[in-house]
Amino acid sequence: LIETIKKDLMNEYGIEEELFLPNEDLEMISRFIGENFPNGYTMSVDWESCTEFNPRPAFGKPCKTHKVTFVTN
Repeated sequence: LIETIKKDLMNEYGIEEELFLPNEDLEMISRFIGENFPNGYTMSVDWESCTEFNPRPAFGKPCKTHKVTFVTN
């Protein structure tokens, strides 16, 4: 699942460089997707809508965040 996340971000969402996320973050993302979207999902990132510093993101450490919409069947 972690490799799929990397490929999705690189191919689908315009991120061309290799992701340098620590394994801890990748595992957290994988767990989040598995728990919340066990049957798959499609996501849309609103790159124009961002919070420069979010002290309480959905998961992980404080960081810059973007609005993401998840669509499930």
